[in-house]
Amino acid sequence: MQRAAHGGRVFAEDYAAACGHLDWPHAPFEIPDDVRAAWLEAGRCSLPSYESWQSRVAALPPERRRLLDRLREGRLPENWDRPLRDWRARAALEGKTQGGINSSADIVEVR
Repeated sequence: MQRAAHGGRVFAEDYAAACGHLDWPHAPFEIPDDVRAAWLEAGRCSLPSYESWQSRVAALPPERRRLLDRLREGRLPENWDRPLRDWRARAALEGKTQGGINSSADIVEVR
């Protein structure tokens, strides 16, 4: 039987083998107190860096802050699709049939 990678089904025998290899007697989703404490302590170690980062972000000029927020939220810039739509309309009028990377050169504005 073939096994999947990340995101694949975990079979009972694989789970049991991993628990045995790691000497892990705990039930699924049970986090022992010592593991939880170590995890929380690791998080606390980075608190000064996190607070420093937050201060630097708060001090950004408004335009740069908006850009950073947009990027962190995964939003595309407004009107990002305008060059593509313009090219598509132009290509239809001109009867262009080229595709792929050749078309990209006509669409993407290089700064």
